[in-house]
Amino acid sequence: MSKEQVYQDLSSLLNEIDSLPLEDAERRRLHGLVSDIEQHLDADPEADSAPDGQDMADTVEEMVTRLEADHPAFTGILRRIMNTLGSMGV
Repeated sequence: MSKEQVYQDLSSLLNEIDSLPLEDAERRRLHGLVSDIEQHLDADPEADSAPDGQDMADTVEEMVTRLEADHPAFTGILRRIMNTLGSMGV
C-alpha cells in the first residue's frame, strides 16, 4: 500500500471518527492521533521533530482495544493503517 492509500485511509478514519457517538474529549484525542500519524508519515526519519513511533503505536493499540467491540469499521481502518506503516518501516 502506498502513502497515498494511507492518506485516503486516514481521510476515511476521520469520517468514521466524526460519525461515532463519542464524547468531545475522545473525539479530540482521535483527531490528534490521526494528526500524529500524518506527521509521522511526513517527517524525516532522522529529524528530532518526528513523533515517537512507539508512543503512537501504543496509543493506537489502546484505542483499538477500547473501541473494537462497538466500532469495528473504525478499528479495522486503524489497524490497516498501522500495519501498512509498519511494513513501510514508519
